[in-house]
Amino acid sequence: MRGWLKEQWHQIRGNAKYDLVRLAGATMIAMAYALLQKIRHLSFDWYVLGILFLISAFSFFYFSRGIKKIAPSKVGEHLIPLPVVRTMEEWTELGGKLTIVTNRKFEYVEEVVDGKAYVNCTFTHVNTFYDGTAPVSFSNCTFDADTISHFHTHSPGIAQWMETLRTLGIFRPDLKHAINPLPETEIASRGIPENTPELIIDYHYLDDATWSKPSPSPDKPLIVKNVTEGKNAFNVLIRPLITEEGTAQFIPQLVSCVKGGDEVEFNARVDGGYAGDTNQLLTLLQKSYKENVPDYNVAKDLFGEKSFTVTIEYEDSSGKNRYVAECEITYRKWHNEMHTGKHRIRKII
Repeated sequence: MRGWLKEQWHQIRGNAKYDLVRLAGATMIAMAYALLQKIRHLSFDWYVLGILFLISAFSFFYFSRGIKKIAPSKVGEHLIPLPVVRTMEEWTELGGKLTIVTNRKFEYVEEVVDGKAYVNCTFTHVNTFYDGTAPVSFSNCTFDADTISHFHTHSPGIAQWMETLRTLGIFRPDLKHAINPLPETEIASRGIPENTPELIIDYHYLDDATWSKPSPSPDKPLIVKNVTEGKNAFNVLIRPLITEEGTAQFIPQLVSCVKGGDEVEFNARVDGGYAGDTNQLLTLLQKSYKENVPDYNVAKDLFGEKSFTVTIEYEDSSGKNRYVAECEITYRKWHNEMHTGKHRIRKII
């Protein structure tokens, strides 16, 4: 029981702290009214004081829900990083905070490399994106010819500079570094038939309950949908989601068939998860929030979104082609907000 209570407090501690801050703000406004009346040698009305406190508290709670992180601007459906001018000292400091990625095999994916240090990694048929938001490094990595000839960026400035270098003959003419990802026709030519079943994940959660609605529960399954009518997906499974804080295993381990237009439920099991929860995915994502760390940033860590990739693996009706659907799930610690994001289909066999 003590362990369960400790886990519950760990989950709500971040929200509770900022709820107390908002209540403190409302209390200060009410006390300012009382102090002003005292200075003017006037009595104050307890009803007015109470109403002022309630209005202030409601305002703090209501308007703080609108706090959003600064989002990049958009061109079409593609995000463009906001331009940030950095000094050499700042850039060097970022270079010391790179995320280390070791012994990974990247195949048929799009990989944004900003802020990462790759060590002993292999890149096969990969669209690499560098947006200039942070340094990047590669050590003892191998790249196939297709990866080398498909280098991209979401940044118009970088794209313009790379085009200038190619015009000057510094880059090979066949290098592709457009702002947008590859056209659908070129993706299809790389081994993905047009009639491939398309599987997606549906899952949303927000623990910010309102007075008029009951408190939502995160203990609901992930829904895997086959959105391609008439095209069945066979031997469907969700690969384990591996993070620095632990691993989520998904059950059932295998679904023999998801017909076109149908859906199936999956649940995550996590070591140390509360036994009463059927789906423990939120438990794992909550562990990604670390408050007592030297580089803690409230705007980034509490209000910012973290991105996780849940990978569905399946076959088509021929039994010869196997695919993965890489589905993004975003998590924000503030109110434990979870949403689905982008998804991409890749052929692996």
